[in-house]
Amino acid sequence: MPSLNEDLYRHILLLLGQNSPNSSRRNQETLDTLLSCCLVSKLWLGLAQPILQTAIPIETHNHLQKRILQRSKHQLRLVREVVVREHGRGQIERHFDAAEIFHALPTEHLKALHFFDQINLDHFFGGAGGDAAEWKLIGTKLYSPPALPFDFSNLRQATLCSTPGGSFWTPLLMVAPALVDLTFHGAGWWGYSSYADSPSYLPSQPPPFSLRRLDIMRSHIKPVPLEWLLSSSAESLRDLRMLYLQREWDSMIDVSALRQQGLLPSVEYLNVQTSETVSKELGRQMSDPLAQWSGIKSIYFCAADNKYRAAIIHGISRLRPIPVVELGVTDMKIHDFKGLFKLRKGKLQPGTTLRLITRPSRWRSRGRGGGYSRWDQYAPEYWAEYAEEATELAARQGVELEITDTPLFA
Repeated sequence: MPSLNEDLYRHILLLLGQNSPNSSRRNQETLDTLLSCCLVSKLWLGLAQPILQTAIPIETHNHLQKRILQRSKHQLRLVREVVVREHGRGQIERHFDAAEIFHALPTEHLKALHFFDQINLDHFFGGAGGDAAEWKLIGTKLYSPPALPFDFSNLRQATLCSTPGGSFWTPLLMVAPALVDLTFHGAGWWGYSSYADSPSYLPSQPPPFSLRRLDIMRSHIKPVPLEWLLSSSAESLRDLRMLYLQREWDSMIDVSALRQQGLLPSVEYLNVQTSETVSKELGRQMSDPLAQWSGIKSIYFCAADNKYRAAIIHGISRLRPIPVVELGVTDMKIHDFKGLFKLRKGKLQPGTTLRLITRPSRWRSRGRGGGYSRWDQYAPEYWAEYAEEATELAARQGVELEITDTPLFA
């Protein structure tokens, strides 16, 4: 068998290890492949083993998976990423304690921490087994979040999900000065329970990090914690992505209000995805907020049908200068595309560059699902067939059309 340079083998295996899985099944496939690589030769074993040890996937229903945390100290020092997810509703161990992870690992080496399940933080909030009196202070002027007794100084990427209130994560956020990429995935920070979103609950000092990217996916964050969360990121945040459901509209309105107030001047890329569950007040909830983002360089959007696409385009048409517009085609056909140029108001402006994206964009972190599911798997072939007709139609309106499978910000 021909032999390659060791650096090439290392590069191939690193690419395999960094192929960030979007589901448990694909996670296992990647794991099995790396394990098979370990059996090829001593060379491959030495190259694949460290990659296997850099990430720990934990499914919360499976007690046996916690044994992953019982590795030797030398092996645990190699861990750079932790992924915690549920596996099948009704089987979830709802009180999986984050302290089990934090105590087992040298957290100062972690670069990525992804939670896709409800994690119990009672240990840090005077809950079960703690000082119950502290719970009575939450939401009052006497309360300040306790300091988390762990070092997350190298944490750069985090996903926070399914907490009773996003304020649960405040202690973690306050000890992550290097955080640049944050996702709220199915999380709520709304203050409907005793964990109110009042200023008295939040730390008096701003977050120690400056975000470059923020994803708000199927999540709802109230104005007060949202403003606090972004208070140190005014000059650094470049990439903002939001996947809407009905409950999330207020978050888009609130983020857009911060932009209008000049508090988020650095955002250059906006990703907006909708579904059929959004409210019918499309002007207030979609067009008007989007119209506040003048100055962005590019906007990507996909939507359920032309009603939602038209509302987004109406907002985009008011932006100056005109950004590059990327439209995820989902299951859109040529007759839907023609309808976008027959709008009575808020059309794409002459001089717009419109890029039709024929494959779904992916949310990058491990375990993070795709943003939108109704994609025609044959869309690339379909739009290749209609490319000439679509290009001519767009050109008559002064719009330059590109058809590609890769967005500018993948």
